[in-house]
Amino acid sequence: MQSFTLDWSNLCQLFAIIFITSNLCSVQFAVAHEVMHKPDKFYRILATLHMSKLYYMHFTYHHLYRHHYQVATPNDPSTSLKGENVYEFVVRCIKYSWKGVYNDEQKLGKPFLQNYAILSILSSLVFAGLVYLVFGLQPMIVHSLVAFGSIFYLESINYI
Repeated sequence: MQSFTLDWSNLCQLFAIIFITSNLCSVQFAVAHEVMHKPDKFYRILATLHMSKLYYMHFTYHHLYRHHYQVATPNDPSTSLKGENVYEFVVRCIKYSWKGVYNDEQKLGKPFLQNYAILSILSSLVFAGLVYLVFGLQPMIVHSLVAFGSIFYLESINYI
């Protein structure tokens, strides 16, 4: 097995790979978005699984059951606030969209391990674990960085 040394050239190549792949993977959110709006439950499950591999499974619930009812209001974490920069928005959006899903599920009386927000985190950990088991630590880290970059692209679009 060839060893990987992290010199300046390799670091630049790795950054470029993560940057470009994140950009390309962010397109998957658009595909999942269209699929989740289909009326059949099968398509929602498919979209949810699609979002899961990019560590953003809670987005399906948030988008369909919260964002559509709160859009362009101060209650919608997916709507940017006046004077808010993109970095503040992305952090707020991720935090409060997940928290909203968690709170909704709690109000419905769902047990902790059936809460969609908790399942979202667990699915992310399982997917990362599978990538680690099959490919190793470095590919898991790269995949995680790609997933986080893709989430940033998605939420940057929402910011605009």
